[in-house]
Amino acid sequence: MKKIEFTDDFIKHLEWLARIELEDSEKKRLKEELALLLRYIDDVLSIDVEGYSPYIYPKPSMELREDIPVSDEDAYSYLSRLALEEGFVKGPVVIKKK
Repeated sequence: MKKIEFTDDFIKHLEWLARIELEDSEKKRLKEELALLLRYIDDVLSIDVEGYSPYIYPKPSMELREDIPVSDEDAYSYLSRLALEEGFVKGPVVIKKK
């Protein structure tokens, strides 16, 4: 596998894609970790697997549950007990506005 260098432009592009800003030390560490990851992938791809069959044994068919018709009345009775606001179920605030 040819050697791939992670340029500053490549790291800037990753920052833009992830919508983050990295400090110089973080950029250096990211370059090192990406290079390590590529070396690992290269090592895995270089393993000789000739003569080995894939270890995949798919099931002949999916195990499906039996379709059992149910009544919508339970869902409607549950929804009728909930607090509604403008047609929506009102729940607790989880994100506070600034």
